[in-house]
Amino acid sequence: MVPMSLFAALQNPFVWFALLVGAWAAWALVRWAASGGRLPLRGKRGSAAAFANAGLAVQALYNPGAKQILEARQEEESQREDEDEGDGPAPGA
Repeated sequence: MVPMSLFAALQNPFVWFALLVGAWAAWALVRWAASGGRLPLRGKRGSAAAFANAGLAVQALYNPGAKQILEARQEEESQREDEDEGDGPAPGA
């Protein structure tokens, strides 16, 4: 049997059908995995504050004033998290 070139193979309608079926199968597999939680397609996105803090961390290497700002922001964030960890409402309230 003579090997077929890529151009000749793409002229065959059965090759196109096989490519379409394969693409559909891959798409269906990814959707199935994502719907069951096996594949986290929609993860948490970073916030603008986190991006700014990362920039300040890099800037703190060169500018000592930026280090103070970064530490103050981290302290505010830890205080906010401590307030959020409080007990929920009392039962029956």
